[in-house]
Amino acid sequence: MNNHDYKSVLLIAVEVLKEQAEEHKGTYEGLNPWQTLNAIKNEAELWNIPLSEIGLKDYDIDALLQKPDS
Repeated sequence: MNNHDYKSVLLIAVEVLKEQAEEHKGTYEGLNPWQTLNAIKNEAELWNIPLSEIGLKDYDIDALLQKPDS
């Protein structure tokens, strides 16, 4: 297994988490994907991994805590 394989798995996980977070934006159910995405972002920044490489560039994770306007 090479680094490309790990990156592909991570990208899929990030996309699923983003979908779940958007679906449950501003609700209790949205806290788990928010927390996980936030942890991934923090670890990437700690290891100097560009957020663009993991699908989080310009993605406002904290906006997920707010209920959408309806």
